[in-house]
Amino acid sequence: MIVQADDKLKSLIKLPIVLHGEGSSEIFDVIKKYFQLDNVMEMNITDQLFEEGKTKLLINIIQEVQLEGKELGEASGLMTPFGRSLTLFFDTAGALSAYEIDDLSEEGMKRRKFDVAKLIENGEVYFAAKGEKIDVSKLISERKSYYVQVNEQGKKYLNFVYTT
Repeated sequence: MIVQADDKLKSLIKLPIVLHGEGSSEIFDVIKKYFQLDNVMEMNITDQLFEEGKTKLLINIIQEVQLEGKELGEASGLMTPFGRSLTLFFDTAGALSAYEIDDLSEEGMKRRKFDVAKLIENGEVYFAAKGEKIDVSKLISERKSYYVQVNEQGKKYLNFVYTT
C-alpha cells in the first residue's frame, strides 16, 4: 500500500542521494530510524527508475527475525533472515512524495516456521552445543543438511552444511 510521506520524512529524504562513498550510508540510517527497523542485516538500493520526470528508488532490506513456537521444539527462538522491500517515490522536483514498504507478514512467518519444523521432523537438523566444533563429514554421513547452534551473543541460528 502506497503511503503519502509526512513532513518529517520529506525533510529527511530528498534527491539527490549519495549512493557511493562518504555519506552513502546516511539514507539507510534514516530509513532504519524512521521505519523502526531492528536487526537489519543488509540494506541496499536495488534499482532506480525514472518515469515522466519522477523517480522511484527500490531498496532491499534483509532483517533478522526470531521464530518462536512449540512446533519448532529445540529450534524455538531461531533467528532467520527475512527479506522486505521499500520503494521511495520522488516528484519531479526531487522531493519525497510517498513510500511503500512490505510488512513482515504473518503468512510469511508461518511458512518459515512450517519449513523449519518440516526439516526437524524429517531428521535433517542437528542440534549442536554452544561452541561445538561442527564435524561436517559426520553430519553429511548422518544425512543432516542443517545444524542449529547458539552463537557467542546467545542467538540461535539454522546453518546449512556446505559440501565441496
